[in-house]
Amino acid sequence: MKLPPQVFLEITRRCDQACPFCSCPWFSPDHRLRGGELTIGEWREAASALIADGVRYIGVTGGEPALKPGWEELLFHLKAELERYHPDGHELALYSNGKNLRPDSRNVLKACGAKLYLSLPGLTAFPAQTGEPDGDFRRVIRQIGAMDGVCVMVGVTVTKISLPELYEILSYAVLAGVEGVILNLFKPSGGRGISHPELRLSDSDILQAARIAETVAEKCGGAAFFGGEFPEFVRPEDFPHLSLESRCIAARGTFTVAPDGFIHVCEHDPEALCFWKDRQNLDLIPRWRAFAGGGYTVCPLAGTFPGRQKSCRTD
Repeated sequence: MKLPPQVFLEITRRCDQACPFCSCPWFSPDHRLRGGELTIGEWREAASALIADGVRYIGVTGGEPALKPGWEELLFHLKAELERYHPDGHELALYSNGKNLRPDSRNVLKACGAKLYLSLPGLTAFPAQTGEPDGDFRRVIRQIGAMDGVCVMVGVTVTKISLPELYEILSYAVLAGVEGVILNLFKPSGGRGISHPELRLSDSDILQAARIAETVAEKCGGAAFFGGEFPEFVRPEDFPHLSLESRCIAARGTFTVAPDGFIHVCEHDPEALCFWKDRQNLDLIPRWRAFAGGGYTVCPLAGTFPGRQKSCRTD
């Protein structure tokens, strides 16, 4: 079966942080777990099959993937399989909060040619949830500088609380040497976020976030990429230094495999479609066809405002 080109492998549910904006479905108050997690050996088997079926861009995530024993072994396996099936072009990335990366993790990432996406939730926001006095900020900034030879990106979740310090967050990230910034607009669409509507951004907040990012991107003179999913009322022509997208990532050639091996249309969607070994049945599932099949118009998680809800992040 021909699959979309990009997949996120959620190799574990475990996480050593409790960020209130987290959208992982299994952290939702009413989520019911189906079963355990795939072993690293099972992830190797699944990944090989998915790559053979057309996947060439892989993000290894969680939970916190560095808490999964054997994640380094998996990365080397993914590198070998991607080179075997897609020598003309592929990409591998690790999405991490960075707390459990060791000094030699840089060598693993470099040897695998893997990008590192670090989460940077704020300067002073959320210290209690991350378990660090500075809310991860100082450690993440140090890690960016220590990852010589590795392409480091940061994911910044923009919330009502972190918006006042967004300029500083982005500026410090650029000065530390990141190659790109992905802005994630908070929406209580899944996980713990359902219980924290107070973090939600208003339309004016979203425009302010775009203006701040545009200012930093312009000042850094192209030293770093800035992108993210934004509502359609944030017009790309008004923000020439940002790469803006209003469509949900699940409608752009991406899907997710959850820790138990079940396929989902995206990381936020709690609905399991089928086990990865049964992927030949995906085209029979309306939810899959609505995204991967090109029938996508409005994200079912996004709300009810016509013309606005093309992504659960852009409500």
